[in-house]
Amino acid sequence: MPKLNGITGRKSILRKILLLTLALSLAGCTTVETQSKGHRIQSDSVMQIKPGVTTRASAIDLFGNPTEITNKDGVETFLYLYSEDKTPTFFGGLIQMESQKKSDTKSLKLVIKDGVVTSYKFIREKNKDSKDKETDN
Repeated sequence: MPKLNGITGRKSILRKILLLTLALSLAGCTTVETQSKGHRIQSDSVMQIKPGVTTRASAIDLFGNPTEITNKDGVETFLYLYSEDKTPTFFGGLIQMESQKKSDTKSLKLVIKDGVVTSYKFIREKNKDSKDKETDN
């Protein structure tokens, strides 16, 4: 191992201190940018849906106005969509790490006949590729 003289040893120590300071300052500048679309669909609210019991009005009270409503042969379908993207950013958002983006998408489909929910389907997807939870009634 080469022997460090006074100047070379100091440069090495200063370089390590500079790198450590830079690493710590970068870590301190990390934030997460969150973008959401639609009305948030809470899992505990979905658990309150009772096919044959839950009314159209109570569904709107629970989830708000649907993203989309279709009506065919006296059967209404309410569709609720919600998505949330979280992207790590550095330096106040100047640099975004798109490769580390986390996505959470939820959809809820309610089938309503004669003013009462007859069935529903709740789907939650994380990172858009893998389905995390699906409830179908």
